[in-house]
Amino acid sequence: MAAITDSRFQHALLSTANLTGKLYDAPIKFRLSGRNTPDRLQSALAPLRRDGTLPDYPLGSDFTPVEYRLFKALSLLKANSATGGTKLKTIARALMRARRRRKISKRWREWVTQTHQGLAKRCTRT
Repeated sequence: MAAITDSRFQHALLSTANLTGKLYDAPIKFRLSGRNTPDRLQSALAPLRRDGTLPDYPLGSDFTPVEYRLFKALSLLKANSATGGTKLKTIARALMRARRRRKISKRWREWVTQTHQGLAKRCTRT
């Protein structure tokens, strides 16, 4: 069990187990790798998560698609607004994206209007 424990807590776990008589000195002598950290596991599993092999909830969940998207968005917002500086960056990014979306939306409306007018002209010519 100690070999798969988060590396940050392995030594404390083994020391406590040894002090309470749960372990003998011999098993503590094996070398702990120090590789079981959240960052290392996250980076090792990242390619599998990106390509969809390892979904967020491998055993399924009760989230609806809307709730799942909302959960991801709120998690991202929480992570990107932990400090004053990151809050400002997040707000600035959101404002820039909103401006871009308005431009895209305006262009989309213009294109639809032009296309619709062009189709209407073609239909009335014949």
